[in-house]
Amino acid sequence: MKAIKTLLFAGAAVAAAGVAIAQPAAPGPRSEMTRDQVAANADQRFQRLDANRDGRVTADELRQAGEQRRSAMQQRRAERQGQAFDRLDTNRDGQLSREEFGQRMAMRGQGERRGMRGPRGRGGPEGRMGMALLGQDGAVTAQEFRDRALQRFDRMDANRDGRIGPDERRGRRGGPGHRGAPAQPQQD
Repeated sequence: MKAIKTLLFAGAAVAAAGVAIAQPAAPGPRSEMTRDQVAANADQRFQRLDANRDGRVTADELRQAGEQRRSAMQQRRAERQGQAFDRLDTNRDGQLSREEFGQRMAMRGQGERRGMRGPRGRGGPEGRMGMALLGQDGAVTAQEFRDRALQRFDRMDANRDGRIGPDERRGRRGGPGHRGAPAQPQQD
């Protein structure tokens, strides 16, 4: 039972990576992504996931990548928390007084708005959806990984110009036909 859960978790992770592979790491509002860039991105991601360099990514390698990612996120979170504490601790005594806390809250009321941002929610190849990318043998090859990324790209490239632009990206995330998209009014 534990092995099945592990495989399901790892497989789900690879599938979640699909959308992330077909998009730039941090797409700007006007950025475009070409088919060649998606292929190169998929190849780079595969190389990072293939820990033992055997040309196949397995559930164990996905699990290992997930653990490394979570560890790095926890470390960054701890660093941000330390920085936030340091900003609040104005007299640098290692403790927050009511006065220091009150000053911070007063500053927030005067227009300063800083919120903590959580994970981006994209998931990654090591997330729950990864199992779908693993073949029947429990692994995915570099060519399969790349082909699937290009298939996703082709589905998003609505005008078939070899590029995914901001409009196509928006359309894929929330436009007509997208799960959760508002229903289109029917024409009489």
